[in-house]
Parts: sequence; structure tokens; C-alpha cells
Amino acid sequence: MRLEQPPAADAVHPGAAGGHGAGKVAWAARILPWLPPLVGALPVLLVTLGLLGGFGHSLLSPLQRAGGLGDFYDQQGRSMLRGTLAVPCAALEDEAIVVAGECHGYFGITPALLRLPLNGLCPDCFGRWSKVSSLAGVLATYAACLVLAWGLLARRQIAGLRRSAWAGAFAGSACLGSTLVFVAGTPVVFHEAILWGGAFTLWAFWAVMEYRQRGRARFLAVALVALLLALNSRVTIGLGAVIGVGWVLAGMLLPRLRRRTAFGKTGRRAAAGMALAVLAAASPLAVNFLKFGKLSPPLDKHVTYARDPARLAVVRDGLFRAANVPCTVASYLSPGSIQSYPAYPWRLPAYGWNPPEPLPPGLPSSCAGAALENIEPFYALYYGAPALVLLAVFGWLAPGGPAAAGRRAIRGPAVGALAGAAPVFLFATLTYRYEHDLFPFLVLGGAVGLGALAAAPPERRWPAATALGFLTLVGLHLNLAAVFDHFLVQPEAMDALHVLQRVFP
Repeated sequence: MRLEQPPAADAVHPGAAGGHGAGKVAWAARILPWLPPLVGALPVLLVTLGLLGGFGHSLLSPLQRAGGLGDFYDQQGRSMLRGTLAVPCAALEDEAIVVAGECHGYFGITPALLRLPLNGLCPDCFGRWSKVSSLAGVLATYAACLVLAWGLLARRQIAGLRRSAWAGAFAGSACLGSTLVFVAGTPVVFHEAILWGGAFTLWAFWAVMEYRQRGRARFLAVALVALLLALNSRVTIGLGAVIGVGWVLAGMLLPRLRRRTAFGKTGRRAAAGMALAVLAAASPLAVNFLKFGKLSPPLDKHVTYARDPARLAVVRDGLFRAANVPCTVASYLSPGSIQSYPAYPWRLPAYGWNPPEPLPPGLPSSCAGAALENIEPFYALYYGAPALVLLAVFGWLAPGGPAAAGRRAIRGPAVGALAGAAPVFLFATLTYRYEHDLFPFLVLGGAVGLGALAAAPPERRWPAATALGFLTLVGLHLNLAAVFDHFLVQPEAMDALHVLQRVFP
């Protein structure tokens, strides 16, 4: 984030021209804009550390949750140095796909790449990086939300400390009251891939919008690297990054094609960027081919499905089915998609399901015709991220020219983000973690809504901001409930649960 420099000290405080007074004023003017982002990051950091057991315990302690696969990415990184993608079967347990006697994971390789320098710096820490990676992914996501909001607020001509305060509050709210808490607070292998996929996608969107604004090649390079890493963390989110970046670059090329004018340096860069984005989109397919000898994972060789013929029968024709859309859309948006459970104060999701058991009560009737192979506890989207969803809806619907200008600025990335999340509605599983695929789309819409809110009259602005703050706490509560259900990772975090149970018996 680049904070603009304030006016000269004598312009800020004419009476303090010269001497120590002017120096103090200038120093304060440089420092103050950085305080709101730091304040916004603090509760996000504290909540994440608490869930990861970082208070009084080492973040390098191994994961305690069975099935967390805490050393998979380390093992894959080590295998990559040996020229293979296969890992010891014990690193994958029931999630292994066994091909020609070798065990492979279907997860993207980006987290394994991130492990390589870490294990080089600390070989004794091998297999202990999951919580550190989760914390880093949260901070990367917070920073991406911050700079996206900062850039869009600049379009509303909101400047200085005020812009910094609104951007910091938005980033803190987006991270603290959303699915990010659940995904980061339970750093199992699935969640780590989703977390980094979302973070890199947001950075890709920010960088390509900066490139469109400033025309500097380094922003285009950041966008391309970020989308490549997003693709190889989680393909669905990463494909959204490719579509969003490609849309922006195409928007820079089409006017030149229509006028039949020379591309120039900017046009040539945009064309090269689009070509590289297309090549990047093929990288997960290439990785799959290296692992499985085909472009998609062979589900019949997945250990869990091989042991469970009923689930294998559901997914034999693929995990993505158009017939699932009515069920998944209704489930992720239904007011009934929330369950009570007594372990945590007030509310917890409570059911899981596999075929051929009868469908659990409370699901929409449209799920009777869906091809589902698994249902895990989940909330409707607006329960898990109420403030962010409301702000995003406001961003998409707010009238007025400035709001429309903000929507035009994010149109390409927003189309990409929504396309990247769309496969969630085709999937054969209902689960809360998949809702995080919609996080980049909500952040983009929410940043536009933030701009409209920040420019509103004070008599409307502050009640709305107060309500959003309260809804952020509601979202935090519900995501903590999800963490303290069967996804709880660190036993030491149970101390926090016991405190809550005593306070709210």
C-alpha cells in the first residue's frame, strides 16, 4: 500500500514553520496513516493466534487433529526436490490417490513450494509449518483486502488518515467476521489450499487493477505470478483469477483493436499477459498429468472412495453435476442452514452425512434430486459473513455515479471471482469451507460498498458503520462455533472454549 505524502509541514501547521515543532508535525503526518491498518490487523492477529494455540505455545508444534495431514506439503516439497510429486502414503492417509503403487494428493502444489525455503532455513521444523502458514495466509489476505479498499476509496477522493481508517476497518471486518476465521483457525491440508488460493487471487486482482491504472510492468508481473500461485493452490479460485485478470487485459486491448491502432508498449504487454495467463491456466492440468497420467484425478483410485462403494458410485461420473445446483444454492442461501449444538455458547452446526443414509432434516427439498456424496456441517453464507455480505450487496446495488464508477473498476475481477466460485454450486459435497471460494467476490463488492458508505452523510454513515461492526462480531461468533465443533485442531485452544462455557453457561 502506498500512502501519499502529506503537504509540507508549514502548510499543515503554518505556526510551526522551522524548528522541532515542524519536524514533529511532519513526522506525525507520516506515521498516522499507518496506525489504522495496524489497529485493524491486531484483532485479526490475536484471534488467529488464539485459535492456533499460539498463546503460550509454539506455532511450530505439530497439528493434533487426526486427518490434518500436517506434513503433506513438506513431504511433497521434499519429493519435488527429488524430481517426483509422489509422497509417502502415510503423509496422505485416506486422502491418497494410489497410481502405480505411488501415493499422490489432489491438492495444489503452491503450499509445498512455500515450504521449500522454510525447511531450508529450519530443517528441524519439517512437518511443523501448518500453523505458521495459516497465520501468514491470514495476514496476506488482510493486506490484500486493505490495498483493494485503499485503491477503491481513492476513486471516491477520500484521502489521508480518513481513507486509511476506513480501509483498515474494512480489512479487519472482512477477515474477522467471515469464513477466513474458520479456514485459518483449522489449518488442515484442505483449508491451507483454500486459504492461499483466496489470498493470491485477491492479490492478482489488486495488481492487475493497479496495472490498468498506472501502466507499470511490475504490477502485471505480480498479477501473473499471483494467479499462477492461486491456480496451484485451489484450481477453482485460481481460474477466477485468470478470468478476472484476462478480462482487465482484454479491456485494455479491445479499444486498440477496434480502432486498428498500434498496440504500443502497453498493448504489447497486455497481449503478452493474456497469453501467459492462458498458459498458467494449463499448469494444474500439467501437474495432474505428471501425477496421474491424466488431466484429472482418478477418483476410483482414491483410498476413501475405493473403501466406500456408495460414495464412489455417486462420484464415478464426476464430482461436478448441474443437477446439484438447486440443492447447493438453496443450502448455502437458505435461512434454515444453521444448526444448534450445546458445546459452544449458543450455536453450532451439528450434522454430517454420507450415502446411503437418509438425508438429514433441515435441507432444502431440492436436495432430494442432487448427486451428493458428503454433507458436512455448514452455515448459510450470510450467517458466516453477515457484515461482508451486507456491504457487498450495498456495493452492487448502491445508486449514484460514484458507486457505478466503483463497480466498473472491479467489473472484470468480480466476474472472474464469481466464475471461480461457481464450481462450488456444482460440487457433490456440502461443506462450510467451500463457501470461502466466494470470499474474493464478497471482498470486491464490499470494497465498493465501503466507498459508498464512507461518502454518505454522517447521519447515515455512523449508524450503518455501527451495525456493520456488530454484525462482524456475530460473524466472528458463528465462525468460532464452527471451529470449536469437530474441526477443532489444537487441544490447548479448548482452554478458550472452557472459559466461554463458564461465562455463558
